[in-house]
Amino acid sequence: MVEQEKLAMDWEKFHNTVAGKPRDSPKIHNGVNPSDKTKLWDVPVASEHDLDDAVKSAQEAFMVWSKTTWKERQDVLLQLREELLAIAMKWPN
Repeated sequence: MVEQEKLAMDWEKFHNTVAGKPRDSPKIHNGVNPSDKTKLWDVPVASEHDLDDAVKSAQEAFMVWSKTTWKERQDVLLQLREELLAIAMKWPN
């Protein structure tokens, strides 16, 4: 299994993720809070080029992932769980 580079999570700004790296866009969309109609955060809108790159990256990742054992896959998912729980513990209640 290929070791993944650890990226710092930025919880203040959204990015598209292509090939494991954040990618911005000059075109953005805003979510809306349905309870009070206030504008939420900016979300980048992926371009056709972003989509093509993401599909290519996914196809390449599948070639590696499909060769991993079930045990390796389980280990990766358990590690992801631990990292997400560690992040969640830092959030205010």
